[in-house]
Amino acid sequence: MYTGEDMARLAKEILSKKWGYIFGRAGIKWTAEMQAAIDKTTESKYETARKYGKRWIGHYVADCSGLVKYICRQFKITVPHGSNSMWRDSLFEKGTIAGNSLPVGALVFKLRNESDFYHVGIYVGSGCVVEAQGTQTGVVQSSIKTWTHYGLVRGIGYSEGKREEVPGLKPGKAYVDVPNDGTVNIRKRATTNSTNLGTLREGAECEVIAVDGEWAEVRYLARGYIMSRFLRNKEG
Repeated sequence: MYTGEDMARLAKEILSKKWGYIFGRAGIKWTAEMQAAIDKTTESKYETARKYGKRWIGHYVADCSGLVKYICRQFKITVPHGSNSMWRDSLFEKGTIAGNSLPVGALVFKLRNESDFYHVGIYVGSGCVVEAQGTQTGVVQSSIKTWTHYGLVRGIGYSEGKREEVPGLKPGKAYVDVPNDGTVNIRKRATTNSTNLGTLREGAECEVIAVDGEWAEVRYLARGYIMSRFLRNKEG
């Protein structure tokens, strides 16, 4: 049986080969003829490909789920094209990253709007993820800190004794970490459509009660919810 380590090894090899990103693709070499065909379309889903796709001519390309689909295919595993479909149909274990440890080769996901697993990558260890990020950047390595959920692919073997603790928000004292000294909203419920109870500025302290993927329940004067990516635990 192929292993999570095999998945991670191939992902890092693809990273070193500087693969690009084109929506809807799953590991093909991008040509000038393919780009010309895209340039003639007016479909909104190809807007960034029309704008930036020329840089990937001569490179292999995939979108986020296409990259995972390609890697799984090399190990004789069939998964659907689409991160939501992968989350729903292709995993034998899944959950939130916060408070868990991950085996190398796990799929990692980003969640929005409570049910949309809109992005997927592969955990390659040491807090790093390989992902097909977008048409401007292609396949890159990113930090596990911005990902919310994980899943283990059916048919791949994972080393139970080699799971790694990953950095992430945990219950306890925390502070607001927002770029450019900004603010973050506190919501009544864990959704961006919920009532805004107020805002906290960069550096403000609060208590994290619980973490569930993209959202953290916090106590600051009253209870509410803040998006997890805008909080960092205080040491000590």
